[in-house]
Amino acid sequence: HPLSMGTDIDLTGYPLFAPPADLAEKPRATWSPGDARRYFDWLMSVKDERADQVARVLGLDPGGQAEDVLLAAGEPMAELLPREGVSTEGRTVRTVLRGHDIETDTGPLLTTLGYALAADLGLLMARFLERACPDLEWAVVDRPKSDVDYRLPALQPFGPVHTDPIRISVNLALGVLDGQRPPSAWRDVYLLWREDCGAASR
Repeated sequence: HPLSMGTDIDLTGYPLFAPPADLAEKPRATWSPGDARRYFDWLMSVKDERADQVARVLGLDPGGQAEDVLLAAGEPMAELLPREGVSTEGRTVRTVLRGHDIETDTGPLLTTLGYALAADLGLLMARFLERACPDLEWAVVDRPKSDVDYRLPALQPFGPVHTDPIRISVNLALGVLDGQRPPSAWRDVYLLWREDCGAASR
């Protein structure tokens, strides 16, 4: 089975990242404050379970030292990400700009399963950050509308900003998959964030 090839990790049956269906089908730019709160409540209700499950699948100790656990997560993630069912080859996107046809290669893409793995690892990273920086808390990003995380839950404050560990972890996974980042990426980003949130707490 392609989901159990390579490493000994079997991803068969791994739960997808599935928020309430009506929200998943609705463009986030059109979410109301009530929609954002429903998504927030859903994420808060599943985040610990999902962080635990990715730790189990990757063979990690969620009670260990954060930097050691996240470093250990990198190698199995690097092996899992190229698997059939976890990612797909990129595609060419054609756009027209000022009358000219432009083709852009997206690079490899995550499947819904790959997204779930990366998102859950982001939630595990977030748990470690909350332990290291008690002043951090999850809150909905409600302004400005141009913010990439608008209407989404994010950890705040990091100085004057916030961070969405799910989005960042998905971006890290794509970087590792594409060979642009090392498998240590989750540990490396965690250490940077821990320093930033520590500064925000002082």
